[in-house]
Amino acid sequence: MSFTTPPNISQFSIFNDLSNRSLATGDSDIPVSTFKRLSIEDASNLYRSNRLARKIVELYPKAAFNFGYELHDNDGNIIEKDNDIILNAFLEASIHSRIYGHCFIYFELSDNKFDKPVTSDNLQVIGYRLFFRMYDRRDFWEKENQIYHKDRVILFHGLKNFINLDYVFQNEDISIFYDSVLDSLAASLYDNFMSKSFAKYILENLSYLLVGMTGLSAKVASNSPDGKNALQERMNKINAQKNVSRIFAYDLNNEDIKFITQTLSGVKELIGEFKDAVAADSGIPYEKLFEAENGSSMVSSGMQNQLVARFLWSEKKHEWSKENWLPKYKELFSKLKKVDDSSRVKIPFGMQLTDLEKAELQNLGADRIKKLIDSGVISANEARTGYRYDEYSLNISLEENPILESKSSSIAADYTQTENKITNEDVADFFKSISNEDWDEIADINFEDLEKVAEELVKIGSLSNES
Repeated sequence: MSFTTPPNISQFSIFNDLSNRSLATGDSDIPVSTFKRLSIEDASNLYRSNRLARKIVELYPKAAFNFGYELHDNDGNIIEKDNDIILNAFLEASIHSRIYGHCFIYFELSDNKFDKPVTSDNLQVIGYRLFFRMYDRRDFWEKENQIYHKDRVILFHGLKNFINLDYVFQNEDISIFYDSVLDSLAASLYDNFMSKSFAKYILENLSYLLVGMTGLSAKVASNSPDGKNALQERMNKINAQKNVSRIFAYDLNNEDIKFITQTLSGVKELIGEFKDAVAADSGIPYEKLFEAENGSSMVSSGMQNQLVARFLWSEKKHEWSKENWLPKYKELFSKLKKVDDSSRVKIPFGMQLTDLEKAELQNLGADRIKKLIDSGVISANEARTGYRYDEYSLNISLEENPILESKSSSIAADYTQTENKITNEDVADFFKSISNEDWDEIADINFEDLEKVAEELVKIGSLSNES
């Protein structure tokens, strides 16, 4: 793919034909030419030859793949999670659609049919095939004279272009409605490539050799071949001496030799502007796209700031996944599993933390928990629910009946003041003796369990009184 001129790119510039505009008439029209897509070959070459374009295409789909999905039953239990065939099909289709505008997934099911509707919710996905440019045939999609029922096909698309509603749809090829993400990026990518080329050219030609010769104008004016040849020969010798030995001789009286050096002022800022444009057009933060910080970055070296930045980036990827993949999951499982309630399909939020970040997160959580305990919002037992074995979560499980807990605490306090004389040291030793498994069993005790214990105590008390 040649980038000497932008291929198939509509030019949009407020400076086009600037000199031909009539200020007197107030003509301020901005010329916008017809949008032209990259050809399939150009889109493929751009994706395959440039790592920046590849990263723009793949980053979000790979993030959605890593998040996975969960399918819940009516009680909230997970009945299916992260089917490898479905995830790989979604990943490949999403990448294809971002390169070429759209992609169809035909799912091969365990009934081995392709032109029949899905009537059972017990069918298994055993494979998939990807297609480009299928044709709409009411309840079917057609490819090369083979029809596939729409229950078995999911359409992925790149960017929906929202063409004019009065557009006359002359055939059943729906590709007209979807564009590649590279179509709108080609211009800014071209500017970015050319900025590097121009910067390289400036560095290679940073200093120019200026040679002043006595009688040069007369030799040129005479239009004599001998004069021109002598001049050319002299310049070639100076250039050869300069490039090979970096030392050359010149006539002190008839030649004036000096260098003109260019300045690099503003070149870095100009290249940075082109990079900012690529990041803005791609929808990917500058730091993640170029793996470096720009001047406007809010990310600092502090552990907390880095953790916040990583969380925001994970949240952005999660939002993209919910916007682009979640509707496809819902469409698939409504056909395959007959899921009517779309809320049963979820994309879980996940973020991998380093050990240092986990320690920092727990430190922040400890400050938060202390404030909640000191203000009486939660109890110490409730605070401990954030810990389970070697795992930590900021989520706290509140007990079902805090009033009962306060009464129980009051009864326990009264009991410590009775003749049994249970000391604080005894209580501390008791808590130390409780294992993680014991705490898990205690955490599973609910209000109904306590109510049963109370009923048993009432019965025991009644029998004691009768005796």
